[in-house]
Amino acid sequence: MTGAGAVMNTAAVRPGQSVVVWGAGGVGLCALAGASILGAAPVIAVDIDDDKLALTTRHGAELVVNARTQDPIEVIQTATGGAHGILVPTIKTADDARMAADAAFFPPLGSRSTAFPIRASLGRTPVHL
Repeated sequence: MTGAGAVMNTAAVRPGQSVVVWGAGGVGLCALAGASILGAAPVIAVDIDDDKLALTTRHGAELVVNARTQDPIEVIQTATGGAHGILVPTIKTADDARMAADAAFFPPLGSRSTAFPIRASLGRTPVHL
């Protein structure tokens, strides 16, 4: 379970810490389940496929974002008060990777600062952003 392992072991998610899982395939669903088990809040799923997103609430997502029809950065900022704690990218296209990276570096709401630091978990290697 790569997704759950990334959340539970590599990223060391804590109860109450927000988690954004970018990609709702098999790895993403496992990451959502792991975040939910650990008590993360809110747990946010982002994807472009409505069929995949429909499964995410059964795996622990509290907020579901279709990146084709909504601005995921705006939705995440609103839901988390400006910055999330852990970003778990489980995506495979360059465009998705760019959008996930943008989500990692958005400034906190109402702030003029450049970015709020978060950690992203990519497989076994945590990436400090």
